[in-house]
Amino acid sequence: MHRTLLSILLFLPFVAAAPGQRIQAKIVEKPARTWPTSFAILVDLETYKAAGDALKAYKAAVEEDGLSAHLIADAWKHPEQVRDIIAQLHRAPPPLEGAALVGRIPVAMIRDAQHLTSAFKMDQKRFPFRRSSVPSDRFYEDLDLSFTFLRKDPENPLLFYYSLSPDSPQRIQKEIYSGRILPGQRPDPARLRAYLEKVVRRKKENRPLVQAMIYTGHGYNSSSMAAWQCMNHMFREQMPWLHRPGGRVVSLYHSESPDLKAAVMMEIQRPDLNLLVFHAHGSPDKQYLLGAPLLPSMRSRVDAIKRYLRNRLRRAKRRKKDVEKEKAALVARWGVPEAWFKGAFDSTVEAEDEKKEEAKTLRVKDLKGVSPVAEVVVFDECFNGRFIDEEYIAGAYVFGPGGTVAAVANTVNVLQDVWADECLGLLGYGMRLGRYHRFRNHLESHIIGDPTFRFRPRKDTVPADLSRCKQLILDTNAPAALRAQAARLLFGDPARTRDSALKHLCLRDPMAEVRLAALKCLAAGRTEWLGEVLEKTVTDPCEMIRRQSVRLIGDLGRPDHIALLLRAEALDESRRVSFQARTALNRYPPASILKVLADGTPDIPTSAKEILRKRFGNPSRFLGGDLTRLGDRTAGTKKRIQSIRTFRLYRLQEAVTGLTNVARDEKDEADVRVVALEALGWYVFSDKRPEILEAVKAVETSKDAPEAVRLEARKTRRRLEAGPNDPFTP
Repeated sequence: MHRTLLSILLFLPFVAAAPGQRIQAKIVEKPARTWPTSFAILVDLETYKAAGDALKAYKAAVEEDGLSAHLIADAWKHPEQVRDIIAQLHRAPPPLEGAALVGRIPVAMIRDAQHLTSAFKMDQKRFPFRRSSVPSDRFYEDLDLSFTFLRKDPENPLLFYYSLSPDSPQRIQKEIYSGRILPGQRPDPARLRAYLEKVVRRKKENRPLVQAMIYTGHGYNSSSMAAWQCMNHMFREQMPWLHRPGGRVVSLYHSESPDLKAAVMMEIQRPDLNLLVFHAHGSPDKQYLLGAPLLPSMRSRVDAIKRYLRNRLRRAKRRKKDVEKEKAALVARWGVPEAWFKGAFDSTVEAEDEKKEEAKTLRVKDLKGVSPVAEVVVFDECFNGRFIDEEYIAGAYVFGPGGTVAAVANTVNVLQDVWADECLGLLGYGMRLGRYHRFRNHLESHIIGDPTFRFRPRKDTVPADLSRCKQLILDTNAPAALRAQAARLLFGDPARTRDSALKHLCLRDPMAEVRLAALKCLAAGRTEWLGEVLEKTVTDPCEMIRRQSVRLIGDLGRPDHIALLLRAEALDESRRVSFQARTALNRYPPASILKVLADGTPDIPTSAKEILRKRFGNPSRFLGGDLTRLGDRTAGTKKRIQSIRTFRLYRLQEAVTGLTNVARDEKDEADVRVVALEALGWYVFSDKRPEILEAVKAVETSKDAPEAVRLEARKTRRRLEAGPNDPFTP
């Protein structure tokens, strides 16, 4: 084994920088200890020169914790150079399980892969490259994905733009995990050294996970209390010890107090806190904790409206719009007096308004005066992990003076309806943060900080082989987090999802965590009994299971499921479930819905039926104009493309015929056909999938189709054949 390691390390100093050019790796530190798996610390030369001792101490701490550690420093010129090193180490014994990307390591900005994100659906032609691309280290973690290099960013030398190749796998299945150790875009050796020293110290402390805080912000999951209660219930199933003497969970909800920001600032500094979870809206440098408070008096409500109106005028001015026109539009829309806009540009009034807004938002500058204690922070928020920005929220927590060593955060926007806390309980059993993160396969999700960190393990162990998984699944007294993980390991391969045990888990298991994991595996495999199972899970006691069930029913698009959706929309107590049911029903023709209401839905009250008839029986119907515009060339290219893109999110079954017709029409514009093919790639669950595949294959093999159209057809075919990247965010 030592000879193999040595041969790799002798090869490493010479790696390809570009065709016909070679770059010498300046510094390579080989592992000092041999373990079953290895870890790579990749750092740029300047950072190594400034913080070499701290990096070596970090390497030693990683090896002390059971990983053979490589330390490689180079003047990295482009992402392929880094990826080649990772691939070589992964292929050699002991195999690489993860990597730390320290300092100025090149960033892959991914394009043409929005189906691998949870929510990012930006028009790549309309918006600039940097804004319409996803910064993603899946480039380094999933070694099977293939990309086409597009260009280097003209302003930031670290950013490189790539397109996901049509010949690439169209699902993310990571071979390794990684973590970004990057305090900010400007080099700051002192801050980096302090962080690495903190990691070494925290590893030696080896604290168990015994205290956590969960914060739920305004507007999250439509402020549905049913969704919030279910989330807390499942968190309890994952980490039951936190709810017993010796443990503690603080669960804060945004409407508890208008002064909740102060409470959050205090709680994150609580000495024994280990895990911090935020479910809220966010931006690169802000966490939006609070919305408009519940105001007690008419005067306070009027003051809030005035403040809103003043802010609208200020925003118009910042965007160089006509302020007077904006004011007139607001007066016409709301019928408010013009006097309510007074003081919009008065410095004293503006400062007071800004102070009130700051009381609702946690910003990077707020964190500079505090010391967060929790070792791990999970940001279920948009943009908080955008490490290509000068300052970002996750970096402020991780690289600040507190005890935080790692965060899970997103580089772009994210969907709220994902299973945000999936696998989180495994951290309490000593699973490394990176191994936990391998189950989070969206392009945008990243570890900021040390990915090897783990809490002191509990006596129960995470299952490691299939025989252990089978034992756990049969043992209903075993911890829910471990049994859910056993289901993932046992049925994660679609070839095994037809096992009747999976169906039993989904419908009969006493733990919601296990049932939801089984449902996700079942959906990933797209088994023949998925529809049959959904007919039962749509009334599951767990709100999240019901929510995902109605969404999947809508994606299947079977007419015999309309009654199930009508009942969920009318009777389910969760706003999120009823919203998902309403969205799913909008995918069906109005006539089909009216027929079901007329033929028989006896458990829906008459008054509710009348509301449903008015809501879904409108002949003009939801997205009717977009349906008509699909094949209407007189509508103009821009409008047609906008309409076609709508069906990526709102996958109307009626749109399939129109989309396939556009895709196959050799007389239509290539750009329109490409967009139609891409939209068809989102119909991965549809009962019309065979029809779609037939049309897509015909386009792919057509000699008359332009190359761009054929390549998009190939990508769509591979997407439909592979199935969803994540069954809950197809």
